[in-house]
Amino acid sequence: MDLLADPAVIMSILVVVAHFLLAAVVWFCRRRRTPHVIPDERDRVQKKTFTKWVNKHLIKVRKHITDLYEDLRDGHNLISLLEVLSGVALPREKGRMRFHRLQNVQIALDFLKQRQVKLVNIRNDDITDGNPKLTLGLIWTIILHFQAEDDRYKPAIETGTPAARCYRVSRHSLEQKALARTDTADRWIAQPCGSRHSVVLS
Repeated sequence: MDLLADPAVIMSILVVVAHFLLAAVVWFCRRRRTPHVIPDERDRVQKKTFTKWVNKHLIKVRKHITDLYEDLRDGHNLISLLEVLSGVALPREKGRMRFHRLQNVQIALDFLKQRQVKLVNIRNDDITDGNPKLTLGLIWTIILHFQAEDDRYKPAIETGTPAARCYRVSRHSLEQKALARTDTADRWIAQPCGSRHSVVLS
Protein backbone atom coordinates (compact mmCIF):
# COMPACT_ATOMS: atom_id res chain seq x y z
CA MET A 1 0.00 0.00 0.00
CA ASP A 2 2.90 2.32 0.76
CA LEU A 3 4.28 1.77 -2.73
CA LEU A 4 0.96 2.72 -4.35
CA ALA A 5 0.93 5.87 -2.29
CA ASP A 6 4.31 6.88 -3.70
CA PRO A 7 3.76 9.44 -6.54
CA ALA A 8 6.93 8.28 -8.31
CA VAL A 9 5.72 4.67 -8.44
CA ILE A 10 2.29 5.74 -9.69
CA MET A 11 3.90 7.85 -12.39
CA SER A 12 6.07 4.95 -13.54
CA ILE A 13 3.05 2.66 -13.76
CA LEU A 14 1.13 5.25 -15.78
CA VAL A 15 4.04 5.67 -18.21
CA VAL A 16 4.23 1.91 -18.80
CA VAL A 17 0.47 1.68 -19.34
CA ALA A 18 0.58 4.63 -21.73
CA HIS A 19 3.33 2.96 -23.78
CA PHE A 20 1.30 -0.23 -24.04
CA LEU A 21 -1.80 1.67 -25.11
CA LEU A 22 0.15 3.65 -27.72
CA ALA A 23 1.68 0.47 -29.12
CA ALA A 24 -1.77 -1.14 -29.31
CA VAL A 25 -3.23 1.86 -31.14
CA VAL A 26 -0.36 1.91 -33.67
CA TRP A 27 -0.71 -1.83 -34.29
CA PHE A 28 -4.47 -1.52 -34.79
CA CYS A 29 -4.14 1.42 -37.17
CA ARG A 30 -1.55 -0.39 -39.28
CA ARG A 31 -3.78 -3.42 -39.59
CA ARG A 32 -6.79 -1.33 -40.58
CA ARG A 33 -5.05 1.13 -42.88
CA THR A 34 -4.69 -0.96 -46.04
CA PRO A 35 -8.28 -2.33 -46.20
CA HIS A 36 -9.66 1.21 -45.93
CA VAL A 37 -7.33 3.06 -48.27
CA ILE A 38 -7.45 0.62 -51.18
CA PRO A 39 -11.27 0.46 -51.58
CA ASP A 40 -11.55 4.24 -51.26
CA GLU A 41 -8.93 4.77 -53.95
CA ARG A 42 -10.53 2.13 -56.16
CA ASP A 43 -13.95 3.77 -55.80
CA ARG A 44 -12.45 7.15 -56.62
CA VAL A 45 -10.92 5.81 -59.83
CA GLN A 46 -14.14 4.04 -60.77
CA LYS A 47 -16.18 7.15 -60.15
CA LYS A 48 -13.92 9.25 -62.34
CA THR A 49 -13.85 6.64 -65.12
CA PHE A 50 -17.60 6.05 -65.11
CA THR A 51 -18.31 9.80 -65.05
CA LYS A 52 -16.21 10.25 -68.19
CA TRP A 53 -18.01 7.37 -69.88
CA VAL A 54 -21.44 8.76 -69.02
CA ASN A 55 -20.49 12.24 -70.24
CA LYS A 56 -19.18 10.80 -73.51
CA HIS A 57 -22.74 9.73 -74.26
CA LEU A 58 -24.66 12.57 -72.60
CA ILE A 59 -22.81 15.11 -74.70
CA LYS A 60 -24.89 13.85 -77.63
CA VAL A 61 -27.94 15.41 -75.99
CA ARG A 62 -26.02 18.41 -74.67
CA LYS A 63 -25.94 17.23 -71.09
CA HIS A 64 -23.07 16.88 -68.65
CA ILE A 65 -22.61 15.56 -65.12
CA THR A 66 -20.00 16.57 -62.57
CA ASP A 67 -20.70 14.25 -59.66
CA LEU A 68 -21.80 10.74 -60.59
CA TYR A 69 -23.52 10.13 -57.27
CA GLU A 70 -25.35 13.44 -57.09
CA ASP A 71 -26.23 14.08 -60.73
CA LEU A 72 -28.09 10.80 -61.25
CA ARG A 73 -30.30 11.16 -58.18
CA ASP A 74 -33.29 12.77 -59.89
CA GLY A 75 -33.30 10.14 -62.65
CA HIS A 76 -33.26 12.63 -65.53
CA ASN A 77 -29.64 12.14 -66.54
CA LEU A 78 -30.02 8.40 -66.09
CA ILE A 79 -33.03 8.32 -68.41
CA SER A 80 -31.20 10.53 -70.94
CA LEU A 81 -28.23 8.16 -70.86
CA LEU A 82 -30.43 5.16 -71.58
CA GLU A 83 -32.21 7.04 -74.38
CA VAL A 84 -28.88 7.79 -76.05
CA LEU A 85 -27.61 4.24 -75.66
CA SER A 86 -30.80 2.53 -76.79
CA GLY A 87 -32.33 5.04 -79.20
CA VAL A 88 -35.64 4.63 -77.35
CA ALA A 89 -37.58 7.62 -75.98
CA LEU A 90 -38.62 7.10 -72.37
CA PRO A 91 -41.26 8.88 -70.27
CA ARG A 92 -40.23 10.91 -67.27
CA GLU A 93 -41.68 12.85 -64.37
CA LYS A 94 -41.07 16.60 -64.51
CA GLY A 95 -41.54 17.42 -60.83
CA ARG A 96 -38.71 18.00 -58.34
CA MET A 97 -40.09 16.24 -55.29
CA ARG A 98 -38.62 13.02 -53.97
CA PHE A 99 -41.57 11.12 -55.36
CA HIS A 100 -40.79 12.32 -58.88
CA ARG A 101 -37.12 11.43 -58.48
CA LEU A 102 -37.98 7.93 -57.35
CA GLN A 103 -40.37 7.54 -60.26
CA ASN A 104 -37.75 8.61 -62.80
CA VAL A 105 -35.15 6.23 -61.45
CA GLN A 106 -37.73 3.44 -61.43
CA ILE A 107 -38.52 4.16 -65.08
CA ALA A 108 -34.82 3.64 -65.87
CA LEU A 109 -34.60 0.45 -63.82
CA ASP A 110 -37.76 -0.98 -65.37
CA PHE A 111 -36.42 -0.24 -68.85
CA LEU A 112 -33.22 -2.15 -68.07
CA LYS A 113 -35.22 -5.08 -66.71
CA GLN A 114 -37.29 -5.14 -69.91
CA ARG A 115 -34.02 -5.57 -71.81
CA GLN A 116 -33.19 -8.58 -69.63
CA VAL A 117 -30.54 -6.69 -67.69
CA LYS A 118 -30.08 -8.32 -64.31
CA LEU A 119 -30.05 -5.78 -61.48
CA VAL A 120 -28.91 -7.27 -58.19
CA ASN A 121 -30.14 -5.49 -55.05
CA ILE A 122 -30.41 -2.09 -56.77
CA ARG A 123 -33.58 -0.16 -55.90
CA ASN A 124 -34.75 3.25 -56.98
CA ASP A 125 -34.16 4.76 -53.53
CA ASP A 126 -30.52 3.59 -53.60
CA ILE A 127 -29.83 5.80 -56.61
CA THR A 128 -32.05 8.65 -55.41
CA ASP A 129 -30.20 8.67 -52.10
CA GLY A 130 -26.85 8.75 -53.90
CA ASN A 131 -25.56 5.40 -52.61
CA PRO A 132 -21.98 5.28 -53.97
CA LYS A 133 -21.54 1.51 -54.20
CA LEU A 134 -24.89 0.84 -55.85
CA THR A 135 -24.61 3.81 -58.20
CA LEU A 136 -21.25 2.46 -59.38
CA GLY A 137 -22.82 -0.98 -59.67
CA LEU A 138 -25.66 0.34 -61.80
CA ILE A 139 -23.37 2.18 -64.22
CA TRP A 140 -21.10 -0.88 -64.39
CA THR A 141 -24.10 -3.00 -65.37
CA ILE A 142 -25.18 -0.50 -68.02
CA ILE A 143 -21.66 -0.43 -69.48
CA LEU A 144 -21.47 -4.21 -69.67
CA HIS A 145 -24.88 -4.52 -71.32
CA PHE A 146 -24.67 -1.79 -73.93
CA GLN A 147 -21.02 -2.12 -74.88
CA ALA A 148 -21.09 -5.91 -75.08
CA GLU A 149 -24.30 -5.84 -77.14
CA ASP A 150 -23.49 -2.81 -79.26
CA ASP A 151 -24.77 -3.47 -82.78
CA ARG A 152 -21.97 -1.44 -84.27
CA TYR A 153 -19.59 -4.35 -83.74
CA LYS A 154 -21.87 -7.18 -84.92
CA PRO A 155 -21.71 -6.84 -88.75
CA ALA A 156 -18.01 -7.73 -88.75
CA ILE A 157 -18.38 -10.93 -86.72
CA GLU A 158 -18.73 -13.28 -89.69
CA THR A 159 -16.11 -11.65 -91.89
CA GLY A 160 -12.93 -12.78 -90.17
CA THR A 161 -11.54 -9.27 -90.43
CA PRO A 162 -9.37 -7.60 -87.76
CA ALA A 163 -12.50 -5.77 -86.66
CA ALA A 164 -14.26 -9.10 -86.17
CA ARG A 165 -11.40 -10.52 -84.15
CA CYS A 166 -11.28 -7.35 -82.08
CA TYR A 167 -15.01 -7.60 -81.40
CA ARG A 168 -14.66 -11.15 -80.13
CA VAL A 169 -11.71 -10.20 -77.92
CA SER A 170 -13.66 -7.21 -76.60
CA ARG A 171 -16.79 -9.20 -75.81
CA HIS A 172 -14.81 -12.04 -74.23
CA SER A 173 -12.92 -9.59 -72.04
CA LEU A 174 -16.10 -7.93 -70.85
CA GLU A 175 -17.74 -11.25 -70.08
CA GLN A 176 -14.71 -12.48 -68.15
CA LYS A 177 -14.61 -9.28 -66.12
CA ALA A 178 -18.30 -9.60 -65.34
CA LEU A 179 -17.86 -13.18 -64.16
CA ALA A 180 -14.88 -12.27 -62.03
CA ARG A 181 -16.75 -9.32 -60.45
CA THR A 182 -13.65 -7.20 -60.95
CA ASP A 183 -13.82 -3.60 -59.78
CA THR A 184 -11.30 -2.22 -62.27
CA ALA A 185 -13.10 -0.63 -65.19
CA ASP A 186 -10.74 1.84 -66.75
CA ARG A 187 -9.52 -0.13 -69.78
CA TRP A 188 -10.69 -3.71 -70.18
CA ILE A 189 -9.36 -4.81 -73.52
CA ALA A 190 -6.18 -4.68 -75.52
CA GLN A 191 -5.31 -1.50 -77.36
CA PRO A 192 -3.73 -2.95 -80.58
CA CYS A 193 -7.18 -3.44 -82.08
CA GLY A 194 -7.47 0.32 -82.45
CA SER A 195 -9.85 2.78 -80.85
CA ARG A 196 -12.35 2.47 -83.69
CA HIS A 197 -13.17 -1.16 -82.93
CA SER A 198 -12.12 -1.72 -79.33
CA VAL A 199 -14.38 -1.10 -76.34
CA VAL A 200 -12.52 1.37 -74.16
CA LEU A 201 -13.67 3.44 -71.23
CA SER A 202 -12.10 6.85 -71.51
